[in-house]
Amino acid sequence: MTKRFVLAAVALAALGSAASAQSVILSDDDDVVIRRVIREPAPRVVLRERVTIGATLPDTVELSDFPDEARSRTTVREYRYVRDADDRIVVVEPQSRKVIKVIER
Repeated sequence: MTKRFVLAAVALAALGSAASAQSVILSDDDDVVIRRVIREPAPRVVLRERVTIGATLPDTVELSDFPDEARSRTTVREYRYVRDADDRIVVVEPQSRKVIKVIER
């Protein structure tokens, strides 16, 4: 019985962290502003696997601050980003390093 409880708790914790990563809402307007203001070629991150929402980026991946215009006009103030090998903008929560959104270019 205790073993089942522990397994259920672990499963719920895993689901909760994935759900919280997806609960951040960036509007389509936010996406447009972000695509427009990130014109400078930021270094692209090459990872072994395709980046998905809820994934955790390794500490070796350098996160960039959003440009001031994006920070003042969208809800990304507390987040950072990287550009992946496919030139997608990957929005990351910096403390946990979890991917919260992937914006296609």
